[in-house]
This record gives sequence, C-alpha cells and structure tokens, in this order.
Amino acid sequence: MKLFKTLAGFVAMMILCSVQSHAEKLYDFNATCLQAYKEITSLKISTGEQLIQQARLQNPDNLIPDLLEGYADFFVLFFNEDPDEYKIRKQHFEQRIARLNDGPTSSPFYNYCRSVAYLQKATVAIKFGERWSAGWDFRKAFSLIKENKKAFPNFLPNDMIYGPMQVITGVIPDGYKWFTNLFGLKGSVKEGMQLLKNVLNSNDPYAQAFFNEATFYYCYLVFYIQNRPEDVFQFISQRKLDVVNNHLFAYLAANLGINNKQTEYAKNIILNKNPSPEYMPTSVWDFEMAYAKLHHLELPDAIRYFEKFLKNFRGKFYVKDSYLKLSWCYYLSGNTVAAENIRKQVLLKGNTDTDADKQAGKEAKTGGNRAGGDRDFSQPSPRMTKGRRSARELALFAAPCIGLAGIGLPLQVKLPPFYSANLGLDLTAVGVAFMAVRLLDIVLDPMLGILMDRTRLPFGRFKAWMTAGAPLLMLASVILFFAKPGVTASQLAVGLFLAYGGWSVCVVAQTSWGALLSPSYSERSRIYGWWQMFNLLGLLMVLILPIAVEWFGFSEADGFRAMGLWLLILTPISVALAVMFVDEPAPAPGIRHAQVKDVLQLLRVSAVRRVLACDFLIGL
Repeated sequence: MKLFKTLAGFVAMMILCSVQSHAEKLYDFNATCLQAYKEITSLKISTGEQLIQQARLQNPDNLIPDLLEGYADFFVLFFNEDPDEYKIRKQHFEQRIARLNDGPTSSPFYNYCRSVAYLQKATVAIKFGERWSAGWDFRKAFSLIKENKKAFPNFLPNDMIYGPMQVITGVIPDGYKWFTNLFGLKGSVKEGMQLLKNVLNSNDPYAQAFFNEATFYYCYLVFYIQNRPEDVFQFISQRKLDVVNNHLFAYLAANLGINNKQTEYAKNIILNKNPSPEYMPTSVWDFEMAYAKLHHLELPDAIRYFEKFLKNFRGKFYVKDSYLKLSWCYYLSGNTVAAENIRKQVLLKGNTDTDADKQAGKEAKTGGNRAGGDRDFSQPSPRMTKGRRSARELALFAAPCIGLAGIGLPLQVKLPPFYSANLGLDLTAVGVAFMAVRLLDIVLDPMLGILMDRTRLPFGRFKAWMTAGAPLLMLASVILFFAKPGVTASQLAVGLFLAYGGWSVCVVAQTSWGALLSPSYSERSRIYGWWQMFNLLGLLMVLILPIAVEWFGFSEADGFRAMGLWLLILTPISVALAVMFVDEPAPAPGIRHAQVKDVLQLLRVSAVRRVLACDFLIGL
C-alpha cells in the first residue's frame, strides 16, 4: 500500500509538472526576436539563426523563435531549391507545427503562427513538386488565419497574411471557383489589397515590425495581379527601401526591374548590393544578372552568368528557360554548334512548372512558331539576331527629319513676326492660335500612340502612319507659308493644327519604328543618335535658308516661303526613301498594348507632368 501511494504521488507530480510546463508556453516577440526577424528578412540567415538560439536561451518556453526558424528554413529552400537541404529541413516544418500546437490558445499568436507555418510549408512544397500536400497545407493556413481574423480583428499581423491569401484566391478563374468554394477558400483582390495597405500605412508596432514582409507581398501583388509596375517602383522610391543592405529588397527590385524591362536599373541594384558574406549565398543573383546582360546583348557576360547559374543551382525552376536563353547567346555569338548542344539540354533538365519553362520546353521540342507559322523558335527571332544597322540604313531612316525640321523651332521663330509685320494679323491672335493648337497636341500624341499600337498592316504599321502624315505636312506648308495679306486667325489655326498633327503622326511613328530596328540597348542608342543628328542638321539648314535667300537679293517674304518649299518638297521624298528602303520588323508576340488608363496613370507621376509642362511652355 505504501508503495502504491508513492507511485501514485510520483505520477500525479509528473502530470502536474506536465500541465505546468504546457501552461508556461508563451509568445514573446521581444527585442532579440525582433532583431532576428529583421536579419532573416534581410537574408542574413546565419545571423538570424544565432539570434534565435539566443532567444531560446533567454526563455526556452517562448514559441516565437519557432516561428522565426520557419522563416529561415523557408528562405533557404525557396531561393536555392536544394533537394539535399530539403531532406534535412523538411522535417522541421512538421516538428515546428507540433510545438506551436502546444501554445496558449488564448493568444492571437496561436493560430497566426500555425497559419504562417502551414503557408511556408505549402510554398516550399510547390518548389519541390509536392502539389497535393501543398494544396492541403494552403487550405489549413487559410482557415487558421481566417479564424484568427474573426477572433482577433485588431491584431494587425493577421492582415499581412490574410490579405495576400485573399488576393490569391480572388484571382482563381471562375471555372475553378467551385473547387475553392468547396474548401471554403473565398477571396477578393480588392479586400486583400486593402488589408495589406492597412499594415503598410499603420503606426502599430507590429506593422512596423513586419514591414519587410508586408512590403514584399505588396510589391509583387501590385506588379503581377494589379498590373501596375509604375506604382511598385514609385513605392520603392518613396518608402526609401534599403536595396543595398536588405537583400530581400534588392532581389525584389532587381527581379521586378528585369521583368519590367528596366535592365539598367536592375543591374545597378545587383552590383551595388552589400557584398558581405553574412548574407545568404544564392544563385538567383547570377540568373538575374544573366538576363540583364542578355537584354543588353552583352553576350560573353550573359553566357558566363547563365552557365554559373546552371552549374550551381540545384533546383528545377527556370532551368529550361535558362538553357534556352543560353543557347540563344551562343547562337547570337555565331557558335551554332554550342547553341544546338545547349538547346538539347532544355528537354533533359528542369521542369515545366513555370510558364517560362513550359514555353522553353515547347520551343526546344517542336521548334514551332507559337503564332502558327513555320519559323524555328528554338533560336532567337530574326528581329533579335539582326546585327548592327548599316550607316546607309540609318541615314535613310533618319532622312525624314531633314524635312520635318521645318516644323517646330523654325515655325515658332519665323511665323509670328512675319504674320504680324507682313500679313497684318494681330500678334495676340497668333499667340492664341499657337496656344490652342499646342493644347490639342498634348491630347493628340498619346491617342496616336494607342492607335498605332493597334494598327496591323502587311506594309508595316509605322510606315503606314508616316506615309499618312506626310500629306498633312504638305498641305500645312501651303496654308502657312504661302498665306496672303488678310489671313484670318482661324485660317492660321487650321494650318497650325495640320502642321502639328502631321508632325506628331510622323514623329511618333518614326521614333516607335526606330525602337523596333534593334533589340540591343547600345544599337538603339546609335539609331537615335543618327535620328538626333539629322534633326539638328535639318534645323540648322531650315534656319539658314531664309537668310541665304535674302543674301541673294530676294525679299523677306521669299525667304519665308522658301521654308515652306523646303517642307513641301523634302518631306514626301525623304519619307518615301525611308519607307521603301528600311525594313520594319514585326512586333514581338504577346506584347500588351497601352490603353487610355495607362496614359492617365502616367500623368499621375509628378516628374512626367513637369516634363510635359516644360515642353508645352517651350512650344508656346
């Protein structure tokens, strides 16, 4: 009996200790934990893990270090996709969730931490091809954070997780909504984005603590879901994100810069990031730099970075795409044997989970034209392989500038005093006519750009528009430069409208055409260098022309009309030469056309408004 009482007392004491131990678990996001979170979300993983261990020593019952450890595992696996590393860290996710299940259920961190853990587990599982388990874990994460949002509506970290999940479920196509509804996954892009904005704009201590993570989610969702890249880069600038010492922000800016064709911006971000060995080593920097070099056709560097990425990267995402782009680099460099050997690797390596890899696989396998033709898309398009344009081509392309130079500064300098002194039109009326036409011109240019984007003609869309603009300029030259005394302000306004309208048609078409002549950054600089040179040459010749005419004994009126003849004769000839002898490459497939809302969005940028205001005032 005495032995029985002793054993019973021992068991009771163990149960009591177990209950007390369970009750002592807590969530203390203390200064050490906060610093660990900041280090990890700057991709200084080792430093963050050391701080996690320090926090555990401070209080072994604190569960926040478990939450933070999940971030470290997540970033290492998400960026590097190392299968050996996954074998080691995969078990951490289940162990971590089990520990978090022992936390106090009365805390807002209880379901929050479990939701984050399931979400991290789901995202990493996708990277390693475990889609089914990822779907279930995502559902668990969604249910937990939704429940936590209801139980603790003022706990701001909820919004940071629930917001992006709302957006993701909100963009699921209608045909699959039955499936998400079946599992209780209902979302809204508008509501989700508003929740994220609440976090970013709040002074709540938790909002400030989780700023790095909230920013990362927000920028990617605005860029890809809301399709407003300009807002993202404006946000990066206005919030002064540290893209030097925070490698997560550096990756964000560089990756989105590459995808938005802001190659130089992205390259500078990568080159100027903090090189300290404290940061997590990852091959994604080589991948991003390879794309930056390819966009500028810096082929030896692009080859070096693609090969370095493919040698060191252990994952499968974007591997097919990288091999295809590497084959392009060799092809463009003239090494067709290496290009073909690399192209074969596209079929053997990587996976097709991303759209880029999927497309790379199709192109390498079939060599088919995605538009339905018979061109081999396993090699770059003719537009991409077009080499350095000859001086003859560039001279012919820029030739219309000689005639177009008659509109602009010469017109503004010569017309007002001539109409006032020789034709008897009040100078005020001349000024009003110029101002009215220039105001209309501000609206006309973007509208012309939108129309040109949607034009599709075998002849070439920009060639067609230049050809249509030339007669307008010729008619304007007759009205403006050969006017008789007694001309009215309305006649002047009509002539100016035709002149500036025709000039806009030709210049917008010509500069857009120039952008298609080469995909190379340096070659486009050369193209526009020729364009600018012919503009300056034409401007000087038109301004000298009336002086030369008067020097030969002719009147001031003859000098003014000579400018009109210059425009009337040279415009059709130069436009015809450009249209007949310079090719217009077809636009790349899949390009998104600008819309009126894009123009209005652009006008929201203060720098753009200032430039337009200066251009308008100069034009007056």
